Amino acid sequence: MNHYIHILVAVTVLMPCASWAGDGQRVLCVGDSITAADHSWVSLIAKSGKIETINAGQGGRRTGAAVETFETAVTTSQSFNRVIFFLGVNDLPGRDPAPPDKKVALCVKNMELAIDRALKTLPAKDVILVAPCNVNAELMRQPHKTDAAMTKRRERNVQKGYDICPPILEKLESAYRQLAQKKGVQFVSLLRVVSPANFPDGLHPDNAGQRQIADAIQPVLVQTWKPGGKVQR
Repeated sequence: MNHYIHILVAVTVLMPCASWAGDGQRVLCVGDSITAADHSWVSLIAKSGKIETINAGQGGRRTGAAVETFETAVTTSQSFNRVIFFLGVNDLPGRDPAPPDKKVALCVKNMELAIDRALKTLPAKDVILVAPCNVNAELMRQPHKTDAAMTKRRERNVQKGYDICPPILEKLESAYRQLAQKKGVQFVSLLRVVSPANFPDGLHPDNAGQRQIADAIQPVLVQTWKPGGKVQR
């Protein structure tokens, strides 16, 4: 997922999206290009003024990078008291010939490692595992009626094999839900949150889709937060 990426240098950039205000909630958001995007759900949540977010998104990131990304935030003295792990779809496309069940199992293994690392620093209630949103495979396979660049983006996504992801994402959601229950952490499913029409290239949500993601995640953050949580520095 290499589009809509907001990266200033070749390594992961951890970027606060707002000055600290509100109830003291500061959330490290670990994700891929959907998280890293300009005008992403991360910045939309920060604009509410109630929650500060740190954007630790990077295009193309897979679940295997979750632990390292969390460690980077800790070792660079980022201040946060919650973490969201929003990864998985980049582990699933057809460019990897592995069977779907093996891909899902690897995602679960990697996310369990990331959760275990986070739990050494944060209480379980402040670790949030997110099941990725779906993709629009049908739209991805269609040329855009007026936008040649969008057609190329759709074609590239099909060439990488993202069009096979919908049934695998269903399995991943179920597996992540079980993992969250096992670890006692928070869980948010985005599988059916973004409207199919809000994936212009079939893979990446547009601004309206990003708003739908923010509207699904923010209430969970608000409802499960207890002010006065210790900040990781």
